[in-house]
Amino acid sequence: MTTKTAIFQGKYLITIIAAVAMFVVTAVSNYGYYHPDEHYQIVEYAGIKTATFEPTISWEYEAQIRPMLQPAICAGFLKVFSWLSIDDPFVQTMLMRIFTAFLSLAVILYFVKNTISAFPDERKRFGYFVVSLLLWFIPCLSVRFSSEIYGGLFFILSLAIYHSGLESRKSKVLFGISLALSFIFRAQMGLAIAGFLLWSLIIDRKKLKTFVTPFFSFVLTYLLLGFCIDWWFYGEPVFSQFRYMAEVKEGRFGDRPWWYYLQEIVEYPTYFVGIPLALAIIFLLIRNPKNPYIWSFLPFLLVHSLIGHKEARFMFPMAFLAPIILVSAYTEVGKIIRHERFKQVANCIILPIFAAVNILGIAIEMNKPARDDSLFPTRYINDNFSSDEDVNLFVHDIVTCVPNGFYERGNIAKSQCQNFFQLQYMSDTCRPTLFCCYSSKLKEFTNSDEPISAMNAIGYELVFSYVPQWAEYLFKFFPSFNQDEVAYLFRYNGHTKPLGKIVAQFGTDCENTDGWGQTHTLSTEKAFSSNHSSKTDAENPYGITLERKATEIDANAQILTVFAHIYEENLTDKAAIVLEANKEDANTYWQSSPITIERANIWTSFACDFALPNDFAKNTAFKVYLYNTSGETIYIDDIKAIFR
Repeated sequence: MTTKTAIFQGKYLITIIAAVAMFVVTAVSNYGYYHPDEHYQIVEYAGIKTATFEPTISWEYEAQIRPMLQPAICAGFLKVFSWLSIDDPFVQTMLMRIFTAFLSLAVILYFVKNTISAFPDERKRFGYFVVSLLLWFIPCLSVRFSSEIYGGLFFILSLAIYHSGLESRKSKVLFGISLALSFIFRAQMGLAIAGFLLWSLIIDRKKLKTFVTPFFSFVLTYLLLGFCIDWWFYGEPVFSQFRYMAEVKEGRFGDRPWWYYLQEIVEYPTYFVGIPLALAIIFLLIRNPKNPYIWSFLPFLLVHSLIGHKEARFMFPMAFLAPIILVSAYTEVGKIIRHERFKQVANCIILPIFAAVNILGIAIEMNKPARDDSLFPTRYINDNFSSDEDVNLFVHDIVTCVPNGFYERGNIAKSQCQNFFQLQYMSDTCRPTLFCCYSSKLKEFTNSDEPISAMNAIGYELVFSYVPQWAEYLFKFFPSFNQDEVAYLFRYNGHTKPLGKIVAQFGTDCENTDGWGQTHTLSTEKAFSSNHSSKTDAENPYGITLERKATEIDANAQILTVFAHIYEENLTDKAAIVLEANKEDANTYWQSSPITIERANIWTSFACDFALPNDFAKNTAFKVYLYNTSGETIYIDDIKAIFR
């Protein structure tokens, strides 16, 4: 089974074909990014050199702590896409994931080919082959265009080259190049590299002269593809990997307990995979402490455990070693326990459960975006609306990204929606309108046991879910999937059923201004509807103002909800909607609700609630208005004040 052709025959070939299909489908479905660094530290940086979009540059660029080889590769892809007139950003990143999927398949197969001889039993060989390709988290990790995955891939490629033999100069040069690429893509891989090289010297008894050629190829590769490319991007000589290590040493990124990764190893891949994996690591450490993969993994784990900043993704490069560690431990256990009862339990209970969990995990990953769900509303808008069509995106209790830079969609106006009542009235617009909410929050938001039906009643149809409902149900069995962050996207169809008891309401489109003061602020420069809006700036900080007698309001009114459309030329946090009430013999009653707009130069819906005091109706008069102290120009239009 150590020949090249052997793994491309029979059941091995069938497994490869299945793996190719799963990797490609996962690459297509897993759009977006697992972690923002995967996007902002690679794709956005690529925009510096491509000039195909206006990049969003994070502070890490100024600190010069990110290696630029991967952004350079990404820039090359983007240039090719530009030449081929492939302009859709989601298609572009999908093609980069497909490239990564095939690269991962090639590297994994090469690694397996050169390590499979460690298992003399044919059954274990095939099991190792299957697990290496189809352990449930392998396909989803293998499509990510991220530093963790590329660092891990080139590390196991170097191990494969080592196991194939370092007799020839070519293999020694390739070994050094692979180690260098692993280190360039992910500086932390230096820990695993150091562990493996120590094993080769101490356990495998390689002579130092064996590594002279790899050393020089490592240094040359690092200088050409690490140092020089960083110099090209940053505009000055810089060793970004060492700058990054200095930043980590400062401890500025956070602090988690030392045992965090031990917990993640058990929980993240599900207990059915994580517990066997944790036990396999411990067992090999005791039973076979000379195992090269334990020597590679332990320094990586120990040093990461000592650093305060911890994330599960930091262990992703080591995920490619999980299959050989699992099967190695299983083989060692079989040597100790030769009883037939053990084989029966393993074959009839343990292995079927293990297989079932992996099948379900792969099925879920093939039907969902990447873990960070913030881009899926943008993806829906990208696929269903033209780039010059303004779209309202209302969100409730969800961090949904309206991205700048690479995924820029300047036509999306995102607004927070505090309650179900607000959503009904904010939807009164001629624009396409979407609403996004976590499924776990939808019952609370609608105050209904049938939240989908409640949404339908106010004209919202469920058009997209972060994952299929069957997959959402299975999330509870996979700790790495957060069931509370499964999001739904609804689209407004224009048919609204009134909800709630309204005791009084007032409004203006800035055309009919009866009952409204400050009409001198009306302007034709901007308008959400019709011809006019109210313009506020340094000269006129008070916008058009609702002026009414408090006796017009029912004494039972408890809440005032104000809706409006806001246009800010430059974003500011120094503007608010104000409720003011006056008594003849008392001080003025005054409340304000700050206006928070996420995007300038687009009309954005805004809503806020004011809790009314019990004696509100006893005031002589009240006012509702926009108060702008920023000095910036802000327009307001289509205002509604609803008492309920």
